[in-house]
Amino acid sequence: MKRVSNKAGGPKKKAAAKKIGRPTKRNPAVVKRILEGLANGTPLTLLCDDAKMPNCDAVRCWMNSDPELSSAIARAREAGFDRIAATALELSDGAMNHAHGMPGTGEAGARVMAVKLAVETRLKLLSKWDPKRYGDKITQEISGPDGGPIQSVTEAKRTAEEEAAFALMLAKADQAARPPMP
Repeated sequence: MKRVSNKAGGPKKKAAAKKIGRPTKRNPAVVKRILEGLANGTPLTLLCDDAKMPNCDAVRCWMNSDPELSSAIARAREAGFDRIAATALELSDGAMNHAHGMPGTGEAGARVMAVKLAVETRLKLLSKWDPKRYGDKITQEISGPDGGPIQSVTEAKRTAEEEAAFALMLAKADQAARPPMP
């Protein structure tokens, strides 16, 4: 019987089976990487696009089963939102640096428009993701005629003609509702 050996001359060892697919078990290194990515402003879906990271559904299952992890992710997201806002501010402040180009080519305008699009996209996402902090404040007021208070039916003053018409209407309804007497 012939023995197979490796180049070093020793017996050949079986290679360890390599795991195929994304990790599904939670480990501290993956959780740390997720939290750091979220805190830097990267959305969870983009973090989970990496083949070495778990699927978004797996992370959501972890969050549902562990309230502590869920709150840590929420805090990391808030920090990420702040980072995105800071990036938008840096981009808008630096827009003048992009406003240089060959005269008459429209190059400067195109650069400024690209910066404007980047800033507006970030602000729109922030207003959807965290409307309390980054959304537009909407208030609604309801008032009566000429901006005055709203009058309820009991407060409204009826004229004598309206009272008479209302009494006649009630009498007709009452008469129609009663059966005729034999």
